[in-house]
Amino acid sequence: MDSSKPKVPIWARFTRMFAFLNLAVFLATSSMVFAAENEAAEQAEYQAFQEILRNAKPAPMPQYSKVAPETLDNSITEYDPETGETTDIPATEELDGIDPLLSVPNHGTMPYSADGDASTDNVDGLSEGSDDGENISPEITPTPPSPLSNTTSYPWRTTAKLLMRFGSYYYVCSGATINSFLVYTAGHCIYNHDPNGDGNTSDAQWADEVWVWPGQTDRVYIDGDADYPYGVAKMTLLRSYNGWVNSQNLNYDFGWITLDRRLGNRVGWMGRETNVTASSLNFNGYPVETPYVPGGTHFQYPGYDSGNVAY
Repeated sequence: MDSSKPKVPIWARFTRMFAFLNLAVFLATSSMVFAAENEAAEQAEYQAFQEILRNAKPAPMPQYSKVAPETLDNSITEYDPETGETTDIPATEELDGIDPLLSVPNHGTMPYSADGDASTDNVDGLSEGSDDGENISPEITPTPPSPLSNTTSYPWRTTAKLLMRFGSYYYVCSGATINSFLVYTAGHCIYNHDPNGDGNTSDAQWADEVWVWPGQTDRVYIDGDADYPYGVAKMTLLRSYNGWVNSQNLNYDFGWITLDRRLGNRVGWMGRETNVTASSLNFNGYPVETPYVPGGTHFQYPGYDSGNVAY
């Protein structure tokens, strides 16, 4: 034993020990308080976001200009939200490795059929040269679609709920995965000519933010909140035809969303094709219009009617 070292009284040792214990308790308590406050803030933010999602309306549909199709082309405008810049993509270039005008195979477990033809003959009474379908009379009374709660099987999981923000306005749409990073949707969902819905198109703009949830449902949460079985992705690039962006032409009302993660690799995607004659189609998506569907619903609504294709 080294007698040269000063001896510390027992009471002093206990005092130091209690001081360290008090400090540890203080730090632990502070950490718990901070964690609780942080959790409460996150929960408040989550509930506010859920409220936005429940109350968001469909993206506004403005009046379409009557532009002759031959005056338009199928070139594409690309919007980068990080820089705010747009880039024109010639119609001959591929879109992330996929030509949007060509058929591509599906990536999933459902058979893909491409047995239609590209006939230009009149279909269901549509006169040749007509592009508005005004001479077609409805032949069926549509059957209301039914809600689908389990969206984790194919192909339901390839359908996505979209939430878009245009300035301070929030809207919802539906979309579908078409490869690892791409979601296909309507052009007016990502480039809207009347985002405030007042009938004036001077405020036309690209969406500031887009959130994407494949297979959204409320199967897990019983309090009415949305459940996201495959997580959430956000946009990194938006694209649409110039025929839509520049002329509001309904024939070009298509859009593509490039995501920040490979959601398509997880949920799969369906094939697609063009110039196919069909008389009946299955449909699926996330409608929110009341009384068509209940308000605040998070379900997919698939449906089908024989002969539901007019032309």
